[in-house]
Amino acid sequence: MESAFVVCVVVLGFMFASIDGFHDDGNVVATIVSWRSMSPHRALSFACMAEFFGLLSLGTAVAVTVCKVLLTLEYLPVNM
Repeated sequence: MESAFVVCVVVLGFMFASIDGFHDDGNVVATIVSWRSMSPHRALSFACMAEFFGLLSLGTAVAVTVCKVLLTLEYLPVNM
């Protein structure tokens, strides 16, 4: 039962990261296109490739830092 819960949380986390990344691409593309640095097609292609390869190449350093530094047990309330 516990392993199914962990798998569910991990899958939901990956889904959220993907959806959040898709929404952030619009902000990046809008800035590049409005300044006429790139065409809309090229800017969107570049943003999609950067989002995909960034996820694969940069790893989980941010998630590990958040878990180790920000989510320590000493900051949680005692009467949980």
